[in-house]
Amino acid sequence: METLAENLKSYLINEAGLDSATVESLLAEFFREMTADLQNSPIATLKFAPDGTAVEGEGATVTWSANGSTLAVKQDETIVFLGNYSVDGDDLTLTLTKELMLQMITSASEEPLAEDEVMLLDLLFGENGTANYFFKRV
Repeated sequence: METLAENLKSYLINEAGLDSATVESLLAEFFREMTADLQNSPIATLKFAPDGTAVEGEGATVTWSANGSTLAVKQDETIVFLGNYSVDGDDLTLTLTKELMLQMITSASEEPLAEDEVMLLDLLFGENGTANYFFKRV
């Protein structure tokens, strides 16, 4: 969230022309609401099987494959996750980079990204940022 906060702050000050105090107030409210939403969101499950399939909590079946430290998850032929992974005991960490996110998006659509979509990715990931997802074996 730090990368997102820094990038949003820079954008709102430099591009939108807002003053620093207004931006700080907007970001504080945004992150309070975002944190509350994340804390109240349902926990998802994904059960990986050794045969390269996985079942989501709602019963949908996906396929998965790992190559080195990269994990790909597909639903039908569409990549729904492409990122690096690491396992430490019962903890699984998935790391998504801007580059891998672009690969995922372009595999699902022939259309080039719109300018606002590129701007959103820049805000989310910054120049070399990542997004991490944490899972625990149950």
